[in-house]
Amino acid sequence: MIPLQRSATARSVVVDASAMVDVLTGQPNREGLVGLLLGDGTALHVPAFFDLEVVSVARRLELAGRLTARRADELLADFADLGISRHSLPPLTARVWSLRDWVRVADAYYVSLAEALEVPLLTTDLLLARAVRDREVVEVLDLDER
Repeated sequence: MIPLQRSATARSVVVDASAMVDVLTGQPNREGLVGLLLGDGTALHVPAFFDLEVVSVARRLELAGRLTARRADELLADFADLGISRHSLPPLTARVWSLRDWVRVADAYYVSLAEALEVPLLTTDLLLARAVRDREVVEVLDLDER
């Protein structure tokens, strides 16, 4: 299981499900991501539906044989131990609707939340990262810089 110790350093980010699942499944070349999310006391913010996305991906990986049932259980236990601030959807919906032409609606909630909190968005979804960077609406953390 992933160690979940976090220090007192204060930084806030909005993290999407792609980044979280990469950390929880131990994807290669994600050491900087693990350090950012789990190792330095970063305050994690997500839209309220975040759990649905993470649990759905865990189930999909289990069904595809990429995670054993035991490893999927461990992943979800690690996930439950994280201190994540979940934010209500209705205050974000108007902005989400205005972003609908260039990003999928679920991703727009992450973008909208990052804008509202004035914090960076952390994603490993390359299409989302590119779309956000192209429009310069919020900072996207580049894992290659870590």
